[in-house]
Amino acid sequence: MAGWNPTTESYDKLYYVGISPPMLDFDIDPCKGYWISAVTAETLTLRGYQSTGQVYTLVDVPAGGGWALLGVPSLEEGLMASEIAAMYAGEVTAVAAWNAATQMYQTYYPGTPTDFVVSPGRGVWLMCAEGAWFTYAAA
Repeated sequence: MAGWNPTTESYDKLYYVGISPPMLDFDIDPCKGYWISAVTAETLTLRGYQSTGQVYTLVDVPAGGGWALLGVPSLEEGLMASEIAAMYAGEVTAVAAWNAATQMYQTYYPGTPTDFVVSPGRGVWLMCAEGAWFTYAAA
């Protein structure tokens, strides 16, 4: 499992299940995206809780803008990439997410008809002009 650090533009959190010593384990931060690598194609069960009310997180991006990996705290169906962009207080130039069915990334560019449904429980990439607050209004 790996966590992206937009400030260093590297995966600075890395934990190998069954191999890494306990001191390399790390806490999962709310609204942050993480990569999970599995040996075979399988369905992974996510455990956690459904957020209610407003969820705020400060999204760090490098000076001058860059990519941030975001974990939307929702399992709701039908959340659109355009809604993710609208929840960010700064300027978003692209929202990208992995499409497991096509084995490719799909990208939404604000102002274009490239919108798509975000898969619940999966992280999304935001191309941001600057760091700002992400606000999610949970149902």
